[in-house]
Amino acid sequence: MLSEGVSGARRKQRDVAPLLASEFTVICADLRGYGAGACPPSTPDHLPYSKHAMAAEMVELMEKFGFNEFMIGGHDRGGRVAYRMALDHPAVIRKLAVLDIVPTSTVWDQADDRFALGFWPWVLLAQAEPLPERLIADATGGCYRRCAYRLGSSAAAFPPKIREA
Repeated sequence: MLSEGVSGARRKQRDVAPLLASEFTVICADLRGYGAGACPPSTPDHLPYSKHAMAAEMVELMEKFGFNEFMIGGHDRGGRVAYRMALDHPAVIRKLAVLDIVPTSTVWDQADDRFALGFWPWVLLAQAEPLPERLIADATGGCYRRCAYRLGSSAAAFPPKIREA
């Protein structure tokens, strides 16, 4: 199983999955609220979008596909869900690989003004609803371009077909 978040790695899931599929069964799942996956309603405490909830959902998905234990690789937010799966459901995870993540508590403990200005989505999305949702909804294209290209990814990391999607 591969689980991917939204930041720009040099080799994206779309490139790595076919390579792994030559030796393994590969299931690439969108996390709720990301990609083409569903966006169920949230709650004031955002628990439906917690990494605990997403981890449980991914374990349930794998069980539906007949996998009672499996290896998982996750990138960025998918990596956070992957390590949450390993912490919450250790009996089902045989091996774990996480890429391009730092534990959230470590980041917040070391956050300063440079962090707040450079990684503004973290600070924005930590605000109480409905502020982030309204700001993002009013500037979807600009938010996407700024996040995708200013936070570590070059425009070349996202071919036109992927950007369109």
